[in-house]
Amino acid sequence: MVQKTSPNDPTISVVLGALTHIGQQRRNNQDSMCSFAAPNTQKGFLALLAVADGMGEHQGGEVASALAIKGVISRLGKNSSTDITNCNRTELMTNVVQQIHAEVVAAGKAPETAGMGTTLSIAVIENNRILVDHVGNSRIYLIRGSQFTQLTEDHSWVAEEVRRGNLTQAEADVHPRRNLVSQAIGATAIIKPQIIEYELAVGDKIMLCSDGLHGLVSREDMRITLEKMPPDLAAQTLVDKANDAGGHDNITVVIAEIVDKANGA
Repeated sequence: MVQKTSPNDPTISVVLGALTHIGQQRRNNQDSMCSFAAPNTQKGFLALLAVADGMGEHQGGEVASALAIKGVISRLGKNSSTDITNCNRTELMTNVVQQIHAEVVAAGKAPETAGMGTTLSIAVIENNRILVDHVGNSRIYLIRGSQFTQLTEDHSWVAEEVRRGNLTQAEADVHPRRNLVSQAIGATAIIKPQIIEYELAVGDKIMLCSDGLHGLVSREDMRITLEKMPPDLAAQTLVDKANDAGGHDNITVVIAEIVDKANGA
């Protein structure tokens, strides 16, 4: 999938690529995503991106992630009245996640969806900035030239042990508890989203992904793929790499490239 659009700044454009795959070992796909160019041009939005990785027995995880993405679209999409340029951005994005959390909690009271939850990583790209809203262990990366930076912090047991100095990153990458999240929409009592803003430049690429990708494909392999390929081809290539590595989980990738409209349109 490729989309192009221009925001209020006529010199900037975005190219999007996105793909989700069931993987090799799961019976259903509990990941959900959205990837929209110009979701709200009157408010200066260049793109709205989100990835949610559901968890829960039966169809619970699938329901939770779908509800989360539906909540993102309804609150930040083209039919919403949200004006992110004229508000307290941290308060707004905190409220977005808290409202989605409440909706998933309410839906999880049914016997067939009890205990369900989901990660949720949101990226709003507007002109030369990205606004990130994040809960869980899906990730958002930035590639700028040859630099590959993880913008989000994992809300997981192993990540917290790394931050405390009790585990090295290499140990965390293979730890049997590496998939245990410490925060999840709908599944944990307290939700404290990570909200950050970051300046963007022409040539930057943003990637959102579930742990079905970053748990199997190395940072260097992701960096090289993103650096060398356009978003649609990079998304397909990365999903293929995760499947080739075993595909033990659902795999979701959303990529946005910031381009000069004169060269990229």
